[in-house]
Amino acid sequence: MTNPYLNEENGIESDKLLYDFFKHLTTLNTGSILIIITFWQNYSVSSGLEVLVLSLVGFIVSLICSFLLMYIIANPIKHQEFNSINIFTSVLSCISFLFGVTLLTCLAIYLIIEIN
Repeated sequence: MTNPYLNEENGIESDKLLYDFFKHLTTLNTGSILIIITFWQNYSVSSGLEVLVLSLVGFIVSLICSFLLMYIIANPIKHQEFNSINIFTSVLSCISFLFGVTLLTCLAIYLIIEIN
């Protein structure tokens, strides 16, 4: 018996949703990088510089992986099913983003506590 959900129309819609997910992730990464640059320029973040740099690295890795996956999804030649490299790249993109957000949040909390 065939699965009624596995048809061409559902596959196209799934690709669109996946593309949109990584498009939004690139937007969030870019905004977060701009926040980090603002922190770096406007505040003396000498005590949390390592955390700031690690957070920046996380966002940049996530941004690169997201761009790569958007290219794979939008490739005019029909892409194959998600293979292990694509799955690794998508997981790395999400984990790097969460890593960057966590470190940036910790740094912001630390700076708020230090100011008060």
